[in-house]
Formats: sequence, structure tokens, C-alpha cells
Amino acid sequence: MGDAYGLGGDLAMVRERRFALLLAARTVSVLGSGFAPIALAFGVLALPGARATTLSAVLAAQALPMVAFLLLGGVVADRMPRHRVMTAAESVNAAAHLCLAAMMLTKWAPLPRSWWRAPSAASPAPCCSRR
Repeated sequence: MGDAYGLGGDLAMVRERRFALLLAARTVSVLGSGFAPIALAFGVLALPGARATTLSAVLAAQALPMVAFLLLGGVVADRMPRHRVMTAAESVNAAAHLCLAAMMLTKWAPLPRSWWRAPSAASPAPCCSRR
């Protein structure tokens, strides 16, 4: 009943060590990359005095280098072995997310204070002014 085109044939690939390691690594990477923006949003907004503009600045600071490195990454991926490129990219991604997690857990945000300070009482937001 275990023909090569059924589920048994697909699961047999997991018994191969190299494929199982690749599958596990990609699963962890995809899950981490999926949860990271959600954790980042909650972490930034939990900083003292943080507002929506703070989150906007952080997300822009995350997106701009990504766009720049996508172009460079395409050139590097065409000229280097796939295994090395993938290993290096995932290692840098993991290190960046670990550093970000450490910053959020210690509540240390290297942003200029003017970007994320609370609005002053002298100029309340229009939606929050009381009459």
C-alpha cells in the first residue's frame, strides 16, 4: 500500500537526515519570521512613551534595508553556492531577531528620544483634548 506517489513516499523523505534538518530549520525560520512582526509591534508599543509614530519609524527602519539588500542578495545568490547563501542568510536573520528580542526584553531601544517620547501636556492630540 505504500506506493511511491502516496503519503508514505513523501514521509519517507523525512527519514533522510539532511532533508529532516533542512525541513526543521525552514520550519523554525518561517515561524520566527511570521511571528517577529507581531512581537515587534507589541514590543515597540510597550516601550514607555511609545506611540503609533514610533512603530512607524521602527517598521520603516526595518523595511528600507530589506529593499536594499534584496538587490544585493540576488547578485550574491547567483554567484555563490546555494547552501552557503542560505546558511549565511538564516544565520544573520537569527542573530538579528535574537538581538531584537534582547532589546525588547531589556526595554532598551536605541531610538532618538524625540521619535518616541510622549506628547507634552501643553499640546494634547485633538482626539484627546477635553473641554
